[in-house]
Amino acid sequence: MERPAQRLAVWVGVHASMLGLGAILLFVAALYLPTLDDPFHGDDYVAFVEFKSEGFLSFSKDVVLFEDSNFYWRPLGKIFHRTLFEVVGLDPFIFHLAGLGVFLGTIAALYVFCVRERLSQPVALGAALALGVLPNHVVSVAWITNTSRLMAVLFFLLCLLLLQQRGRRQALFEIAAWLMFVAAVLSDETALALAPLPVLYSTFLHDPKLRWRAALARTLAYGLLVVGLTPLQFNNTLDDEWRLSFYGWGPHIVTQSWALISQLVLPLTAPEPWEVMLSSVRPLQWGAGLAAIALGAGLFIFGSMRLRFLLIWTGLALAPFALWGVLYTSPRYVYMAAVPYSVIFAWVSVEGFSFLRANLAALVGRPLFNPALSFAAGALVALALIPVTSALMDRNALWSREAEKWGILAGELRREAPDPEAGSRFILFFGSWSDSWARATIWTIYGDQSLTVQVIPSGRLDVDYGPFMDRDFVFYSVGDQLLPSTIHGATR
Repeated sequence: MERPAQRLAVWVGVHASMLGLGAILLFVAALYLPTLDDPFHGDDYVAFVEFKSEGFLSFSKDVVLFEDSNFYWRPLGKIFHRTLFEVVGLDPFIFHLAGLGVFLGTIAALYVFCVRERLSQPVALGAALALGVLPNHVVSVAWITNTSRLMAVLFFLLCLLLLQQRGRRQALFEIAAWLMFVAAVLSDETALALAPLPVLYSTFLHDPKLRWRAALARTLAYGLLVVGLTPLQFNNTLDDEWRLSFYGWGPHIVTQSWALISQLVLPLTAPEPWEVMLSSVRPLQWGAGLAAIALGAGLFIFGSMRLRFLLIWTGLALAPFALWGVLYTSPRYVYMAAVPYSVIFAWVSVEGFSFLRANLAALVGRPLFNPALSFAAGALVALALIPVTSALMDRNALWSREAEKWGILAGELRREAPDPEAGSRFILFFGSWSDSWARATIWTIYGDQSLTVQVIPSGRLDVDYGPFMDRDFVFYSVGDQLLPSTIHGATR
């Protein structure tokens, strides 16, 4: 009769991979737990300006028709955040928790994708772990309004998972996959760059036969999205986002692509606090990017069709951000590429381990060699996790400190000026907040766009802020407090 311990061992053996995935998800969640207490950042408030001043349906219509105040067209992500606001109000904990949930769902979806692609369990688990812990896309999860991009990647993975389905209802799965891709684009407009991937996947990987009619139908379905939405993007956002004036073709594409790949494969240069100036990128990081480009070219030439697909996926995910001719890059720009890169990283690592094991097995006794090598590989992964997770948490902490000053501003304003009159002006001496984000913060908190704000930095006290009026709120930023002035009507 089988003992309970034996039954447990059998059950663990059968479900080892799922247990491993669960452990990875719990580990990643633990790494991001400190970020759940972060307040909203100033840039987050830009997306929330109309929450209190406009009804849900009116807001939803505006974000779809490019008529809201935010310069990014990410209607599904904005409606998702508005839904959270309707349920819990402006609670940053819930907003952070929702973003983390989307990220953990993406890790799980990537694991399922790898398993269905008949990659080995170590590759599937390695890809999930790499996406969860590598600090190349740091702050993508901790930045609340970046949840739109997290949603886009999750929807795109769901698109591919639906395309992996076979059977008589494949046409329905194709339609559902297309709808998932539409959801990805509505979550983040940069997902349009991934439009060729479902066509390539279904035509050359999923189906052993080349079916030209089906390929043409897919090309039209996904191509029409690009043709229809790309002009709308530029026509309606070019005047709203100053960086788009530097957006387009030019020699900067080479530098930006190189910088993005360097950030993806060896993120040594810490963001300050969320951007990386190109002049500060370390030589070793540039070298790693160049080596990755050379290795990727070799893998594309000599690798399998599946590996080529992953490399094309990585390139297309980086393409929208390589067109910006600016002097910096950002870790969040590589988030979409981090998904296929994690698979490539895990695949190459596992294949390298298998090659090493096969070539060294003849040198020692097999009964001892395989367990010893497996133990050594596990120990190496555990040791590598120490600096990797430390970098992830340090960079998230850097972002937390940046967000904290916006939490101080919002909290102090609610306490010191709970009900300002329409048309009131806020003058903030010794402030370190930008005027535009401070204005969005105040408009979001009070739901009144007649309010104005002027931030007077400590080094610019000569700024002309005009005579004080009775409706003015004058504050001095001291540490983590806003001290109200006694000038005119500044005290209430």
